[in-house]
This record gives sequence, C-alpha cells and structure tokens, in this order.
Amino acid sequence: MPFVTIVEGFERTDLYPGTQMPSDLPRIVVKLQYQDGREETITVDESWATVWGPAASVSQRWPYFEGNLLWMMYLRHYIKEEYTQPLYPNDVLEKFSEMSVDEKRKWRLFLRSKRNNRNENNSREEYKVSIQKEGLNMQGRSQACSVEVLLGWHAQVVESIAAAHIVEGAYEAEEEQPQNAYCVATIQRGVPGVYKFKHQTPTDIQDNVVQNQNKYGKSSGFNPEQMIDHVQGLSKDWVVYPASNINSISLVRGSGNPRSS
Repeated sequence: MPFVTIVEGFERTDLYPGTQMPSDLPRIVVKLQYQDGREETITVDESWATVWGPAASVSQRWPYFEGNLLWMMYLRHYIKEEYTQPLYPNDVLEKFSEMSVDEKRKWRLFLRSKRNNRNENNSREEYKVSIQKEGLNMQGRSQACSVEVLLGWHAQVVESIAAAHIVEGAYEAEEEQPQNAYCVATIQRGVPGVYKFKHQTPTDIQDNVVQNQNKYGKSSGFNPEQMIDHVQGLSKDWVVYPASNINSISLVRGSGNPRSS
C-alpha cells in the first residue's frame, strides 16, 4: 500500500444537486509514494459506477484510501448530515408516562441495522448502568452512525451501523428506571452527533463503517452472522445492478436518486 497524499480537489458533493458529479467540481488528485521511491500522481475515479455500484470490498472500490482519507470520501459522497437522532416521535413522548414497556418498544426510531448484527450483552449492560448513573455520554465511544430507512413506518426511523449497543442501553435504562432524571433527559434529547448515511450507501461501505467503529472498542469485530449478511447483501446488489446501464439512477438496491437529499 503506497503512502497517499491528497494534492487537490477535496470538496463534499452533497452541496450539489443531481446524480452525476458536475463537470466543474474539482476532482481529487492524489500523489502515491511507493517504498521503492517511485511516485505517481493520479486522479481518483469518482464515476457513478465506482461511487454507487456494487463492490466486493471498500479496498476494491477505493484502492488507495484507508483511515482518515477513506472517511473523507464518505463525507464527500455518502454522509448526508451530522444531526441529533430522536429516540421516539415527539407525539409519543407526550404520552410516555401512560405507556407500558411493550408499547414504548413499538415506537423506537433508532433501530439496529442488519449490517451491525451483533449481540453483546456486557457492553449493553455497561452502557445502561452508565446512563442511569451519569446520563448519555456519546463522547465516551466512537462515532455514532445511522443509515436512512427508505419508506419506513416513520420519517425519522434510521438503522444504526455504529453505536447500537449504547442506543439499546439508553432504551433499556429508561424502561428499567422511568423516573430517573438522566434516563428521562436522554429519551427526550435523543442521540447527538450522529452521522447519517444516505440510504443508497452500498453494503461494503456500511460493513466497513461497522468494522471501523468497533476496531478499538470491546466489540468482537466482524462476527459470523455479519459475514453471512455481508455475502447475501453483495449478492443482492449484483442482482439489481445491470452492468449494461451503469448510469441509470434507479439501480442502486432498488432505490431512487442516489444524490437526493
């Protein structure tokens, strides 16, 4: 892997309408420095097929990017916004004191994504107890990330690809201690600082976010259930992606405009 330096051209594309990158948007130019002393300057391929088409892995899609540079590409193409994700609809919160635990669970807005298919009770329990004692502290863990849900039962429903355990801990903390002021505040305020990925974000990108956000925590990384889901997701992506028409805006996982906001 060569050392990569961005020479010019980094801007976010969510500031621009349409499915195709405008011709006047600066392309990313990088300098590759190899161990044998060779240097090479290239323009990064940001065609529609490369950004939105199926790929077996992130390293295949963006071969020269990893770490912070890869996240810059995510910000450029896939992340829609940084925002505060509500845990329940506002109108439900108004009736919260009258609802049973089972009723509350039907109205959850921050759900675990299948791409983040893990169940680690110790982490969830520790987050729950921490929230009950100190409130929600998102600064104590890696970046929370969600993916838009197309045609969900509520416009604010998202799926978590990072921080699912702390979110589930917040839900369980309130269910266990509904009068706890920290729990009440957490439920009312929601989860701050969440990166929302567009719903058309390819599965290999989502899987990379899951792995990256659990790399340095207590989680087990990429478990067997996630590997099965990853392979099934790739198969589905290739089925709905006719190679004969890579510029069509309606081919990404059956969705619509991948540049829509």
